[in-house]
Amino acid sequence: MKVSIEWLKEFVDIDISIDELARRLTEQGVSVEGVEQIGEDYVLDLEITPNRPDLLSVFGIAREIKAMLGKENKKNPFRITEEVRTTGSNIRVKIENFSDCPRYTGCSIENIELGSSPDWIKRRLEIMGIRSLNNVVDVTNYILLEMGHPLHAFDSECIKGNKINVRRAKEGESIVTLDGETRKLDSDFLVIADSEKPIALAGIMGGEKSEIKNETRNIFIESAFFSPTLIRKGAKRLNISTESSYRFERKADINSLIPALLRTNELIIKFCSGEMKGGITDIYKKEEEEKKKVFFSIEWLNGFLGSNLSRKEIIEPLTALDLNVKGNTSLEVEIPSFRRDIGIKEDIAEEVIRMVGFDSIPSSNKITFEKVGSIPENSLKINKIKNYFVSLGYDEVVNISFVSNGEINTLKIGKEPAVIQNPITSNLTHLRPTLIIGLLKTMKKNISIGIRDVRIFELGNTFVYTSQGKIDEPLRISGAISGHLKNHDWRAENRRADYYDLKGDIEGLFDVSRIKDVRFEKKEGDFAFLIEGSNIYIENDKVGFIGSLSKEIRDKFDLLEKVFLFEIELAPLLTRISFDYKFKPFPRFPAVLRDLCLLVPENVTHHQIEKIIKNSGKKLVEGIQLFDTYYNKKFSPGLRSFTYSLTFRSNNETLNDARVNATVEEILQSLDNGLGIKLRGEE
Repeated sequence: MKVSIEWLKEFVDIDISIDELARRLTEQGVSVEGVEQIGEDYVLDLEITPNRPDLLSVFGIAREIKAMLGKENKKNPFRITEEVRTTGSNIRVKIENFSDCPRYTGCSIENIELGSSPDWIKRRLEIMGIRSLNNVVDVTNYILLEMGHPLHAFDSECIKGNKINVRRAKEGESIVTLDGETRKLDSDFLVIADSEKPIALAGIMGGEKSEIKNETRNIFIESAFFSPTLIRKGAKRLNISTESSYRFERKADINSLIPALLRTNELIIKFCSGEMKGGITDIYKKEEEEKKKVFFSIEWLNGFLGSNLSRKEIIEPLTALDLNVKGNTSLEVEIPSFRRDIGIKEDIAEEVIRMVGFDSIPSSNKITFEKVGSIPENSLKINKIKNYFVSLGYDEVVNISFVSNGEINTLKIGKEPAVIQNPITSNLTHLRPTLIIGLLKTMKKNISIGIRDVRIFELGNTFVYTSQGKIDEPLRISGAISGHLKNHDWRAENRRADYYDLKGDIEGLFDVSRIKDVRFEKKEGDFAFLIEGSNIYIENDKVGFIGSLSKEIRDKFDLLEKVFLFEIELAPLLTRISFDYKFKPFPRFPAVLRDLCLLVPENVTHHQIEKIIKNSGKKLVEGIQLFDTYYNKKFSPGLRSFTYSLTFRSNNETLNDARVNATVEEILQSLDNGLGIKLRGEE
C-alpha cells in the first residue's frame, strides 16, 4: 500500500525526517518497503500484514504515527458530532441472509453535477495507484483510501423498483461488471440486486448498467459489511482482486459504515452539489454482545516480556493506540472494533513492546528455563526402530493411506476394508488395512527405473475394524527386500537375499530393543499372499508376520524377483522397549565351549530346542548358536542334523570339565525326553 506524507500530515504532525519515520514504522511492525519523492511530496510503500486491515487507510497509518510520536490527531473522520437521521430514503433495502451481510447502510443524493474532481484529489488518487474517473466515483475512492472502508455509488435511475435486495445469485444469472466482462453466477456469489436483476457483485465490483454516467443526476451511496469468507471465495473464483474486495476479505470494521457514509456525503455535496434526500438507511440486525475485553496484570506482562515497565509506561502506548485501559495493578483493556487482531493478553504485550521498543527490555547474562521441552518417550522408541533399519541399509518410504479395493482383494487379506466416503480419486476408495500394498507399489516403481536391489521399510497407521464395528488405527512397521545383498562386489559376495536374511534383521531388531522370548512359528494358510510364512510372537502375543511373497501376487504387481517382507504391530514393542539400561561388569572367569551335533525330528523347531537348552543349562549357558544343518539319506526317516555351539560360563568360578560335562548330559537328557532328540552317533 502506498501513502502520501502530505495526506498523513492532515491528521498528525510529523516532526521527524522521512528516513527516521520509515525506520521507526518498520521497527513498529509497519514495514516500509520503499520511499519515493513525487514533487514536493513523499510516498511510503508499505507492506501491511493480513491481520491489520485497520492500516489499509491513510487515517489508520496516521493513528500508528500519532501513537509512535506521542502526538494527538488533528482530526478524526470516525468521530461523528452530528445527529444521524435513519429514516426517509426513497430506496428500500432488504437483506435475505444476515450471515452474508450483517449490516447495510446507504443514502440517496439528488441533483448532483457530474464533472471532474479537483486537481488535489486527482493527484492523491494517482499517487495511491487509482485512476480518476469523475467527481462522484473519485470521492468514493478517496474515502476508501482515507478511512479504509469501501463504498459504491449507484445511478438511482437504474435501480428498478427503487429496491435493493442483498441476496445470493440465482443459478443461471449473469452480470456485466464495470470492466466489461460478463460474469456467470450461481448461489455461491453474493449480489446487490434491484427488483429485476443483479446490479453489482457485493464487495467486489459494480455492474455496468448501474454505473455513474455523464447524464447521472441522482445517486445512491452504499456502505455495507459483507462476509469476508464469501467475498474471498467469490473474488477467487472470478480471478478478481479490487481495492474493495481486498479490504472486505480482511474483515472491515462494522462500526465504520455510518462515518464513512457521512464523510462521502459531505464531499459529494461539496464537489458535486446536490442534496441528501431523506436520511440514512441502516439495516442492522445488531446482536447484544459485550465489547471485547482483555485482562492481565502488570506483573504478568513484565514477566512475559522480561521487562520492568511501570503502569504508566504500559498504559500510555495502549491509550495512544485508542485502546481504553482501566485498572491499577490488574488492568482491563477494551478492544475497539477496528483492532480485530487483538484477542488475548499476549496480543496486548505485543502492542506494548512494539510501541516502547525492544531496547527497553534490559539485557541479562543469566538464562533461566522454567520448563524444558522433551521428546515423548514413544517418539524416541520409534526413532530407535527407524535408525536400526536405516543402519542396515533400508530406505524409509512414506506412502499415502488410500488404496483401491482391487489392491486389497489382490492380497486376499480376508478382512473388511474401511471405505472412504469422499475419495480424492475414483481408484483410491479405501483406507489401507496393511502397509504391504504401498511397499509393493514402491518396489515396483523402483524396479521399473532400474533399481533392482531394494531394501525399504515404512512406519505408519493402518485401518482395521474392531469387533465392535469401529475403526482402529494400529501403528505398524513393514519392510521388504529383493535382489542382491551386495551387487557387483569384487569378492563375488553378490548372492541374492533370502528369507533368513530378513528373519535375521527382525531378530536383530528385537535384540537391540532388548525384547526377550521372541519366536517365529510357521502357520499354514494364515497368509494367502505368502509362502515360507511365519507368525512372530513375543511371549504369547502375536505381533506380526514374515515371509516370501507368492509368485501369483508378484505377477500381479509385475515383480519378477523374489520379494521377502514383514509387518509388525508397534504397540507390543513400544510397551516393552526400555531406556532404563543396566550395565554389567565384564566377565571375570573364562568361557567354555562345547559343540553338540544332534539328530532332530522334522517337526521340531530351533525355538523349542533353544528353550530346553536354556531351562536345563542351570544358568551356565551363556550363548546358543546354530551353525550347521545337515541332511543325509543314511539318517532314519524324518530326522536331520543340527549342530550347535554352546558357551558356558559361571559368574562365580572357573568351570572345570566335570561340571560342564554334567550340564551337557542334563541338556541331552532333557532334549531326548522332551523332543526325542539324540546326540548324533548314538541313534
